Amino acid sequence: MSSTAAALEAACRHANAGRFDAFRAGCWQIVEEAGRAPHTQLEVAALLSSFGFLSDARVLLEACRSMTPDDPAPLANLANLARDAGQHSEARQLYAALLTHLPNHPTVRRNVLTGLEYDPEVSDADRLAQARAWGEWATARAGGPRPRPAIVPLRDRPLGDNREQTTVLCCPAFL
Repeated sequence: MSSTAAALEAACRHANAGRFDAFRAGCWQIVEEAGRAPHTQLEVAALLSSFGFLSDARVLLEACRSMTPDDPAPLANLANLARDAGQHSEARQLYAALLTHLPNHPTVRRNVLTGLEYDPEVSDADRLAQARAWGEWATARAGGPRPRPAIVPLRDRPLGDNREQTTVLCCPAFL
């Protein structure tokens, strides 16, 4: 086990025991000892976020994003963090930026679409347009539209108007 992995595990034990000051101090020490390496910042940010220290996680993710602007990982984590913090407008903007880096990533596309549901600034028409765009994208990825199977009646019952059966089951006043 690497020293970073061991330190992350020790920090996690602190958090699990409710020693959050020691947890946070350990996390920042890991970052400093790793020379503020971006991959270490991502790992520590994920750990901080998982224990609810969203502000600390954001600081690391923004620093990581500035050091590695072409890496979509910090951007994805920032978008998820904004979503988890209830900052839906910011999450929407970050997911849209992420979509330019990863236009065919199914999880990114799903997060873009589902995030619209929680953003009060997005109209129903915009939600519908995005859902249709997602449907077209998914259909294209699946090789195009496919024929639907025919609808068949269950147990030889005819499809269509079943008034005779309905009158037996329902009060005639409701027909």
